[in-house]
Amino acid sequence: MTINKAQGQTIPYVGVYLPEHVFSHGQLYVALSRGTSMSTTKVLVKKDQTNIRGGTYTKNVVYKNVVLRRAIEEYTSGTMLKVVLMDDGTQIQGVLFNELVTKFSDSLLLHKTYKISNVTVKDVNPVYRSMHKEYELKFLNNTLIEVEEFEVVSLETINYNFMDFKELNKYIDAKENMDAWGIVIEVSLTLNICKKNNKCTTKKREVIIIDMSSRTTILTLWEDLAENEGNFVMKLIQERPIITVTHVAINTYKGKCDTPRF
Repeated sequence: MTINKAQGQTIPYVGVYLPEHVFSHGQLYVALSRGTSMSTTKVLVKKDQTNIRGGTYTKNVVYKNVVLRRAIEEYTSGTMLKVVLMDDGTQIQGVLFNELVTKFSDSLLLHKTYKISNVTVKDVNPVYRSMHKEYELKFLNNTLIEVEEFEVVSLETINYNFMDFKELNKYIDAKENMDAWGIVIEVSLTLNICKKNNKCTTKKREVIIIDMSSRTTILTLWEDLAENEGNFVMKLIQERPIITVTHVAINTYKGKCDTPRF
């Protein structure tokens, strides 16, 4: 039985065979927490074992991440918190639901660096876009989040995939997430858009940006992006700020290309 398949189970007698070190954060915790006691849990470590003070050790994988953005979304079924995390250039989305939002919301602050362990890695739902092509993180009741006060993840390690405004048509409905940059020339006020069921509204704001070829496009911000990042850009509009926007999707509206959502 693999470690992932053992997750959620309680096993009276556990033997953990590690021919290699665990390769993902949280795996070692899952393996060692399946048993009911230390006396009934045995571990066999094969590769690069380290002997310290008479004990045998294996590596535990823990991620150090900086929070690039966070968004709380309300649904009829509850509340969801999405956080975008980055470690050494790789970005991934983490999701928390309902009571976990209350528990961890104050522990995941924007632009802070954290050491995060005991989360699960799950496949991305192909219906929805995510920061990583294949995986996202799911936080649990036993997830550990520790602030890294003196260690910072450098934003210089981000690898961008900038699009050319002259070739927006080829990016329409593309599965690959794209990045954009441009000079802000106009920012609209936030609008409240009614959804079809009329039970709730969503916020929308449009930002017009121009690139070096003098081509313009519309960047549409939704929900918390419209309120937070949108307000921030509006305050700087007189200075004509240059902005970078990551993980955008391309759509057409009235025959024109724009970048409506990320």
